[in-house]
Amino acid sequence: MATVYGWITEAEADIYFATRVGARVFWASGAEKAAALTMAYNDLTLCDEFLFDDVASGEDPPDVYIEAQCEQALFLLQEQAAMDRRTAIQAQGVVAAGVVKETYGPGMRAGIKVIIAPRARGILRDYRKYGKGFTFDS
Repeated sequence: MATVYGWITEAEADIYFATRVGARVFWASGAEKAAALTMAYNDLTLCDEFLFDDVASGEDPPDVYIEAQCEQALFLLQEQAAMDRRTAIQAQGVVAAGVVKETYGPGMRAGIKVIIAPRARGILRDYRKYGKGFTFDS
């Protein structure tokens, strides 16, 4: 039996990414697929932005959960190094950095903020908008 990472197996994610433009570069052999799927699931379910319905054992999760998890996983593979650098800078108490003059306010330095991929957020907002899912805390 295949290992399920949150709502999806690696093989199911491979199928999703086979039809996702631009994914092949990051969702390739050697990529940390299991880790990305696990972290994506954790980001979505623990970020306090969404309240997901429980999925019973043996029950298929809604497609939008899977799509959002895949998009978050891809985002992590693409952007995790940059996000880690920013978090390290903030943890050191830096309030402004970079060529583009990024500024970090006190709230941003207080803790690690989970960044949700724009595509994942859009998928989940549309799901909510049409009354088929969960509530948003923000």
